[in-house]
Amino acid sequence: MVDINNWLLLHKTIIYEADYLRRKFRLFKAFILLLSLGTLIVISLGDTQSFFIGENSLIPNSWTVLKDKNTVNIISVFIITASYILPWIAEFSLNQKENAELADAIKESLIPALQTELKSLKADIKRRFKFSKSIRLSIFIPIRQGIAKWSFQMICKTDNVPDKELLASFNLDEGVVGYTFLKSKKHCVELINFSDCNSLPKSYKHLTYENEVLINKNIQSVLVIGAFQEGAIVGLLAIDTEDSQDMSKMADISLHDDALDWIIAKSNAIRLLWRMKNHV
Repeated sequence: MVDINNWLLLHKTIIYEADYLRRKFRLFKAFILLLSLGTLIVISLGDTQSFFIGENSLIPNSWTVLKDKNTVNIISVFIITASYILPWIAEFSLNQKENAELADAIKESLIPALQTELKSLKADIKRRFKFSKSIRLSIFIPIRQGIAKWSFQMICKTDNVPDKELLASFNLDEGVVGYTFLKSKKHCVELINFSDCNSLPKSYKHLTYENEVLINKNIQSVLVIGAFQEGAIVGLLAIDTEDSQDMSKMADISLHDDALDWIIAKSNAIRLLWRMKNHV
């Protein structure tokens, strides 16, 4: 089981990293850029060389370095490349700055709006399914921490989730979110019962100490549903409770359907939030 989980973790990390790099660097656009640059060099190389070694060159013959054909070839390619690349780099930098400013503006409005929707969902399911006041809702997003290094972090929550839980950073195979991440298929709902530790799935990986001190230790049950983007999870909706009287309600299929309907309806917002958080 451990070997299978390690393989799944590696496989899904590669999928995340590939999707991130594809969106971040626009590989097709980069290919077109290189193709255009190569074409430009082929077309312009002769004219650039003639400036240095042509019959009507303004470069004195005494400047032997600039009359050497190999040196001229290198200089010509450099000049052509620089004249093409530098404006592109300047435009790219400006676009990155504008995109970052736009992303910040979107996050400032999107997160509060999503949090308001989350509170509304909590009030609705609490009323419909007669949950206790301990019912809590939160949304987790996979965040890139470095090269091929990802973790889940809470980015939206209901008011009864303490702010310290926002500081937790879960490995992709850690805790309930990690278990769901490795196991979950599209439109799949996972319910984990913590009232009996012996009943936990064998593949469940307990929280690290750093996260254990941040997360509520009295949680009895957690329901988790994923939002997807091209086959990969871009966000998780978690519903948890520490009241044992809520346990049977957490297993209600109608609750699962409502939670799934909600995450599907909010998938576009969660995908956008994933892109904003990962700057792609």
